[in-house]
Amino acid sequence: MNYFISLILALFLTIIIECFVALILRYRKKEIFQIIVLVNVLTNLTLNYLLLIFRLNNLSIFLYSIIVIFLEILIIFIEWKIFVYVFGKNKEWFFLSIAINTTSYVLGGIIFILIT
Repeated sequence: MNYFISLILALFLTIIIECFVALILRYRKKEIFQIIVLVNVLTNLTLNYLLLIFRLNNLSIFLYSIIVIFLEILIIFIEWKIFVYVFGKNKEWFFLSIAINTTSYVLGGIIFILIT
């Protein structure tokens, strides 16, 4: 699959999954979904670009996995901080960020395995 197409597909799937999880968790404010989209445009594209660079450098599976885990945790914290900045301090934003990012990572990985 063309890299550009898979990059856009990953972004699109991530946004759909994360918005769906937010809906399941009973979030309804339009601004929450706008933040999810904007944060993912920034973080998902950056993450996948960085992962491409790391893949091209032939890192060991172990080191590559450590980098992926570190970057995913970093994204959770970035998204959480943006939620706090926009909506005010509240523990729920951290849990929302964990829930949507973990779900999109797992489901996105499964979907990509199935379609590639």
